[in-house]
Amino acid sequence: MVTMTAERTKLIVESAEAVLGLHWFVARDYTAKDEGLEFEIITPGIKTKFELTDPRSRDHHLVSSTNYQKAFEQGQADIYRACEWGQIRRTYDNPNGPIVARRPAMVYCSISGFGNTGLYKDRPGYDVIVQGEAGIQDLTGAADGAPYKVGTSIADLVSGLNGSQAVLAALYASRATGRGQHVAVSMYEAVASLLTFNASIYYATGVSPKRRGNAHATIVPYETFEASDGWISLGVANDELWKRFCSVVERPELTDDPRFAKAADRVRNRDILVPLVKDIIRQRARDEWLPLMDAAGIPSGASHREPM
Repeated sequence: MVTMTAERTKLIVESAEAVLGLHWFVARDYTAKDEGLEFEIITPGIKTKFELTDPRSRDHHLVSSTNYQKAFEQGQADIYRACEWGQIRRTYDNPNGPIVARRPAMVYCSISGFGNTGLYKDRPGYDVIVQGEAGIQDLTGAADGAPYKVGTSIADLVSGLNGSQAVLAALYASRATGRGQHVAVSMYEAVASLLTFNASIYYATGVSPKRRGNAHATIVPYETFEASDGWISLGVANDELWKRFCSVVERPELTDDPRFAKAADRVRNRDILVPLVKDIIRQRARDEWLPLMDAAGIPSGASHREPM
């Protein structure tokens, strides 16, 4: 379901797919009468039903995209939605245009694959494309395997989150100043921001981080381990947690082992330490380990097929 709002009005599109084929619609004049009025619009190959809540009158007009500017200028329309993105953007970004004239405080948001400017501005961008271009795929997957996309549509999701946060900020500014804004979100930039410490490693050293499976570049042990009946994740992220871990697994001699005593030592000797931890964890069941880790304050959790 896609929802559009303009002041107190809401247009509910029953099928998000329908929006992709929707070239235009304009509805006019609405407020608290005839609540729940429905009307239909038919685009090539798609029949879409809209529900107009809070309408101001029974007069609702559909206006072709070639006439939308005239409709605005004559005060016949208050809402406009066009899949021909350039039309609505040019109209709103024009300070002398009809949308700004009628709704100077309006905030609108555009989300594109690679932004509205630059060499890639006209490139289409789906989730899997952006994950690859922004570098997330190259960091995901087994060290000796192919690049993998994240298991969920993370590029779509983080772009939406960035957009919603920016729109809230723009609405706050609009209320204070009376002036709206165009919020532009690039999916590419949104995903690139998730590189965090991986980007820092590259800019500090000039070396691109490599895929490590579930392992962490700078913390050991910090990954998934197989217990006797399932998988658990461990986050032994500092020296104090390492001491607690050694106590919980009843291997106190590892605490003072010079190969593992400090965080940098554990990273340097991960090829020795990780197999040791694997051997320890597989000795007991998942539901035995997790309560022990929790009691000691060691971050840990089960790997479930679905959220618990």
